[in-house]
Amino acid sequence: MKSTDAPPPLQGPDALHAPVLRLIGIADRLLTEVEPTAEFAEGNRLALAWQLTGDDANTLRGELLARMPRLEQPVTRGEYALRLRRAAA
Repeated sequence: MKSTDAPPPLQGPDALHAPVLRLIGIADRLLTEVEPTAEFAEGNRLALAWQLTGDDANTLRGELLARMPRLEQPVTRGEYALRLRRAAA
């Protein structure tokens, strides 16, 4: 899997902890990929949640979005990664 590919959606017992695991994974991805100083906005948050949960995971997507901090203004990818780590703690 390339670093730009989303991991497959979690299923079964692992799905119970999926929102926290996904937040940590997103944070690591945002911090380690190219351009941690690039802009990250609310649309990026929504797109990431959709990408990480797949088309059939409405409940899981809702749980993930509930834990992902909303953005009123754009921040850097690195700053959002730090916010995700705090949300996952």
